[in-house]
Amino acid sequence: MSQCVPASNINTNLEMYGGKWGGAIPLIVLIIGLLWLSLTGPATPKNFWSVGFLAIVGGLLCARSKSEYCKTVLRGMGDQAGGTIIASWIFASVLAQVVQHGGLIEGLLWFGLNTGAQGSIFTSITFVSAICFSMGTGTANGTILAFTPVMYPAGVFLGADPLMLALAIMSGGAVGDTLSPISASNIVSAITVGADMKAITRTRAPLVFIAAAIALVIFLVMGGGGNVSAPPQFRSMEPTGLLMLLGFVAVIGFSLLGKALIESLCYGIFVALAIGIGIGKLDLSQMLHVVQKQGASSGLIEDGVNGVVGAIIFILFVLGIVRVLIESGIMEEIVNWAQRSFIKSRRQAELAILTVTHLVTIPVSANTPCEVLLGPTFVKPIAERFGIAPERAANLLCCSVCTLFYMMPWHIVCALWYNTVTQTAAQYDIASPSITGAFALPFNWALFFVIYISAITGWGSQKVSIPDTTDVQHEPQ
Repeated sequence: MSQCVPASNINTNLEMYGGKWGGAIPLIVLIIGLLWLSLTGPATPKNFWSVGFLAIVGGLLCARSKSEYCKTVLRGMGDQAGGTIIASWIFASVLAQVVQHGGLIEGLLWFGLNTGAQGSIFTSITFVSAICFSMGTGTANGTILAFTPVMYPAGVFLGADPLMLALAIMSGGAVGDTLSPISASNIVSAITVGADMKAITRTRAPLVFIAAAIALVIFLVMGGGGNVSAPPQFRSMEPTGLLMLLGFVAVIGFSLLGKALIESLCYGIFVALAIGIGIGKLDLSQMLHVVQKQGASSGLIEDGVNGVVGAIIFILFVLGIVRVLIESGIMEEIVNWAQRSFIKSRRQAELAILTVTHLVTIPVSANTPCEVLLGPTFVKPIAERFGIAPERAANLLCCSVCTLFYMMPWHIVCALWYNTVTQTAAQYDIASPSITGAFALPFNWALFFVIYISAITGWGSQKVSIPDTTDVQHEPQ
């Protein structure tokens, strides 16, 4: 049996009442508070701020070393990965404001009303379009921020089911997060287990596309049912607004050329702004102008930033709580227990990788930290011991962190999705789903079952190389 996980992530200076498990107290308070708010009435990320605040204060009261607890929370809030996510949100939200005011919603309505792409057809088109965008940019968060303000109101007015339409956007983002070669989840899964990026992308594609096909059928069947209407503010519907899609195309193109996401988003903003000016829908003064009246907006840049402030503040609380959870050693305790207890064969090893990863992603609010924690300490040693090739191990790890992770209200992507949908719905006075609607994500549930079937049957693992080991008995595939 390979040795258990080293305590590399345990902060020995962080002492909690109840030992390592005392580090779970802030998360427990957060989860109870979020579920209570979500189930008792309409809630927004601004309502979640109080829960996040109380969770951190509750953890402080349970900390033996108050100063070390505070340092741990601040390390979480200042995490570089979290900062990258927040910056990406801001730039993607500004892009969404530019294409929205450039007439893309009107263009999409014109397209739907003149081609019959309404109801479930529009929901399915939204899902496929979100896949294309997320594959090019490698980000589910950016896809949600860019697509929701445009596709959600257009789809509702064209008869799409509000919940299924909102889920189509997040599902499309999840596809890119799982498969795109420039996705952080994909890259981290490859690096942490020592796999080749091209190999894992090629071998993962059948798993992801089968799940996406299942989700597409669900959207085609259940994505409609609403009433088609052309609201008064969109009387000037015309096809020129569709040219704003080139802003998204620019982001995808520059991302594929190897540019950083924020750089690509900036180029997308430039392209969209130039097109908007060219078709007479925008002018430079709309980006930033002198405020004439107290409380008025100062332009599209401010509108874009304001659109994500609620989610950003909530996520800062969550990042601090997650750091306490990790540094207290609870996650490593779970990993060690699983590795000691019930892994006896190759099939069990693959199922254990899936199950432990799913369990760890439930409390932890971001999927790449889960990969960083589990990849080198659990997945790679188990894979090497039981003859699981690195690309197979990376596929199991990445697919696992991109399933249940998207459904939890306390997770970054779910909170951002809900914040963006509710703000967009309020702007156009249309219906919006509850945050608990994320539990019905079609693609993520489909991928959950596809990857488990793959592990149980051995499908997808027959091409991997099995090292020559003499102390391990492998199950026949």
